[in-house]
Amino acid sequence: MAVDILIINSEILLYNLYATSVAKSLKKKYGSDARIFWLSSSSNLKCLKFNTSIDQFLSYDDGVHLFQCYDIVLNFNFSTDVINSVNTKEKFGIGCENEGIYRNVLSGEKKVNSNLYQVFFRLSKMTWKGEGIDLGYNPGRKQVKGNIGYYLSNAVAQETLIREFTGLNGSFTRIKKCGNILKQMNILNKYEAVITDDLLIQLLSSSLRKEVYFLKTFPVNHKIEFFNNGRFFNVPNNWFLLNSGD
Repeated sequence: MAVDILIINSEILLYNLYATSVAKSLKKKYGSDARIFWLSSSSNLKCLKFNTSIDQFLSYDDGVHLFQCYDIVLNFNFSTDVINSVNTKEKFGIGCENEGIYRNVLSGEKKVNSNLYQVFFRLSKMTWKGEGIDLGYNPGRKQVKGNIGYYLSNAVAQETLIREFTGLNGSFTRIKKCGNILKQMNILNKYEAVITDDLLIQLLSSSLRKEVYFLKTFPVNHKIEFFNNGRFFNVPNNWFLLNSGD
């Protein structure tokens, strides 16, 4: 008999994307006929329409998830309201026995020497084996050789910052950040390399196997996974103050 699995997602888009790496592995573990029900905010569901590992999308707005019995419920949400109210034979994740330190990692309260893929797989009682995010989407825009793009959240001395820490020279194109994840992947796909301090831009760029230069301009409490094609640069806290006149 097919196993029904409900995945309760955070409303944080970044964590929804990381959680997609788990879906396909759950079907390997519980059988290809396992049915995955994906619960999230309606705004986060839009970018997952091409994912073939997810059998049904549920929104917090409609409440349908409360009236079905599931074999397994997996909670990635900081709130335990849903996991405590649905009918299930087995549950794990945040708010359950295997939660460990990972709720505090995702909330930013605790530092861990693991990447976020490993965090989500441990909450799922599985071992991460190099899986990436799975949107089931192939960007239409082609990569342009030698094209380097950057997106940095701090407007201070951006080109100085890039050259000082990455050692790269030449011309760089500023990457437009947009709210539509699939459009964002199209934009990123034209670049051969991406320079950023933004965790979402890094995640999408690395999923497209771009060469990524990540500049840590704010606290990051977990390892960054580049899939063997990226570098991490630690920018001192006072760098922007010292270079604010550039």
